[in-house]
Amino acid sequence: RQIRARALRLKPCPVPTIYVAATALDMDLTQEPEMAFLVEFLMSSGVELPAGWEVQRVPADPLTGEKGDRWNFSNVISGNEGTVHPYRAEVLTVRIQVARRTAEIIE
Repeated sequence: RQIRARALRLKPCPVPTIYVAATALDMDLTQEPEMAFLVEFLMSSGVELPAGWEVQRVPADPLTGEKGDRWNFSNVISGNEGTVHPYRAEVLTVRIQVARRTAEIIE
């Protein structure tokens, strides 16, 4: 409740925006409605990347001329790099933890 209240104080998000963002994070809120708070919090925070992360557009390929429509994310602290948005990885971690805890409670 506290997380949701903080998110709403920062910047309320319309439900369609939450669903679009959830899709971008590989989440199906029709299957996992309990995870909507996480998407809402990320959207409300106004922070596009976690601390220490930078984003750069992958340039066009000089041989084929294909335009660069991909992004490369890099962490200046750890040196990690990749094409997956860091929030997507964080959301996956939270989803795994929630599923694991849910299984423990059910058993």
